[in-house]
Amino acid sequence: APGFPRSPDRKEPPHAHPNLQRPNFTRVPRPRHTPPFRQTLRPRDTASVGFKQNDKNVPRHTRELQTCGASLVALFDFDKQSPEALAAYDAAMLIGGNPYYLLHSIRRNGFAQPLRRLAEQGTLIGVSAGAIVLTPSIAVIDVFTPEMNSDVGLTDKTGLSLCDCEILPHYSKFLARFDRFEERAQEYEQQNDVTLRRLSDGEALFFGA
Repeated sequence: APGFPRSPDRKEPPHAHPNLQRPNFTRVPRPRHTPPFRQTLRPRDTASVGFKQNDKNVPRHTRELQTCGASLVALFDFDKQSPEALAAYDAAMLIGGNPYYLLHSIRRNGFAQPLRRLAEQGTLIGVSAGAIVLTPSIAVIDVFTPEMNSDVGLTDKTGLSLCDCEILPHYSKFLARFDRFEERAQEYEQQNDVTLRRLSDGEALFFGA
């Protein structure tokens, strides 16, 4: 699939890692096979406020990681476990829910740097809200569902900046759900001088050295 080269006049995102911000940028279907992990961590869905223990996505993502060859899949809660414990794993998957709460929890509990190290030295996967927090900013959520921030009160929308674009997940699904969805997405890009990568379910972006 063709890549999307980095714009030569785009500013570097803050705290972006040199070996991650200029990747082969590819929009492709979900792969059938990936290299096996020595150990795999599937963090519990911290972003699903109030029902993370019963999140229906947890078993599904666990099965997906096992299909990819993961020898160990463990649940991890940013609100209850330590950043040091993350070092025991060579891969992590952050899944969906409330991106405001997920980003707040990552910062409050000291997981920003451990996740950046994991992205450099291992494998870091983001799904839905979990992908959004890995980008330079989650502010695009303010355009469509700002009410998700009502109980969190997050004012700093700066993400982990592990890539040089912002991500708009569930694109084809949201086209029908939100009024003027694409038009509002383009307005956000123009007003903020950013690139939004639209991803429908089953599509992925791969970043690497």
